[in-house]
Amino acid sequence: MNPKKYVVFMEYRVSEEKRTEFLRAMEEISSAMLNEQVNNYEWFESVDQGALFVEMFAVNTLEQYNALKAKRTETDDRVYGRLDKFVPGGMKKVHCWCFEKNGPYSD
Repeated sequence: MNPKKYVVFMEYRVSEEKRTEFLRAMEEISSAMLNEQVNNYEWFESVDQGALFVEMFAVNTLEQYNALKAKRTETDDRVYGRLDKFVPGGMKKVHCWCFEKNGPYSD
């Protein structure tokens, strides 16, 4: 039996005038996320709502989710804290949700 998996969504809006700089920063943020031992990391920009971004990835435990959520929303983190200057309202406007996967598991 496969272990439980949890899917995490992070959602935030980026200032239009900082979008280009944000896209460059996401290269480093994406690389860092791949080093966090998450599965299926992806990020998206909304086609309906300008400068709205969603990151999606899977973790194996709630402990991993809670630790990563704390790290991702910390303004002092050298890599992830960079979002603070791109998101109007700062890190408190970075929304993070975790969902338990109930359907068939696939890797």
